[in-house]
Amino acid sequence: MARLGTARWMSAAITVGILAVSTAWLDSQQRLAPRVAIDPDDIQLCRAETADRAAVEKTWQHYWDVYLALEAKYPSSQWTKLVGAIAVDPIRSQILVQAAKYRVEKIEAFGYVVTRPSWPQPIAGRTTAVMADCQDGTHAGSRYVTTGKHKTVGEARTSIRATFVMGRDHVWRVKQIAYLGTPC
Repeated sequence: MARLGTARWMSAAITVGILAVSTAWLDSQQRLAPRVAIDPDDIQLCRAETADRAAVEKTWQHYWDVYLALEAKYPSSQWTKLVGAIAVDPIRSQILVQAAKYRVEKIEAFGYVVTRPSWPQPIAGRTTAVMADCQDGTHAGSRYVTTGKHKTVGEARTSIRATFVMGRDHVWRVKQIAYLGTPC
C-alpha cells in the first residue's frame, strides 16, 4: 500500500516537473517570437478589396443576365439604357450592334452562365479591375426565334479575362471581354 502511494506521488511530481519545464519553455518562446502588430490601415485595405471584388463579381453576373435576355425579353427601345447600365464602350457598342443584327436574323440569346471568377491581380483601390473567369456556358447560347433550334451553345470551361471600369456614379461596368481560347 505504501508503495502505491509513493508511485502516485512520484508520478505527480514528474507531471508537475514536466508542466513547469513546458511552461518555462513556452514563456521563453513567446519572449523570443516577434510581436506582430496588425495595422488598421491594412485591415481597411483588405475590407475595401473584398468589397470591390464582390461588387465586380455582382456586376459580372448581372452583365450576363441582361446580355442573355436582351433580344428575347426587352423591346429594342430599351436596349441602350439596359446595356449602358452594365457596359461601356467598346463592349457596349458591340452588344447593341449584335442585338440589332440578331433581331433582323430572328436569333436570340438564351440561358444562363455559371461564373467562376478569380483575380489575377488586386483591384487595389483603382477604378479599373481585371478579373478572370472559368465560365460554364453550357446552359447558354443563341437560338433561332422561329424554331427554337440552338444555333450555338457555350463550352463547359471557357477561359475569359474581363476588364471593368468604375463610373463616376461608383458603379462597375464591363469594358472589355477577352476569350482566351484555352480551357481552364
